[in-house]
Amino acid sequence: MNEQTSAEQRDVDVGYGLRLHASLVGAGPPLVLLHGFTGSTKTWAELWPAFAVAYRVVAFDLPGHGHSSAPKEPQRYSLDRFADDLAGALDQLGLARVALLG
Repeated sequence: MNEQTSAEQRDVDVGYGLRLHASLVGAGPPLVLLHGFTGSTKTWAELWPAFAVAYRVVAFDLPGHGHSSAPKEPQRYSLDRFADDLAGALDQLGLARVALLG
């Protein structure tokens, strides 16, 4: 089974012209997966089956990566700004408390 295609695909508008793409699979407490530079949600696809046994896996494409939008302003790519954007995306998905893996 290809976990990338079987995962639920969501786009979350966090405002200010940024849309973050997320892939969701599994059930249980939420585990948010964040890839590295030049990666995407596909970075984690081989591990989803193992994580999805115990967790609701939520993998995000970082700004300018994968299927997320690419803001023109360089400051939109700062770690502090992304932390705020991620918090907004998690709020929109109804996830108040998560575990992070990156």
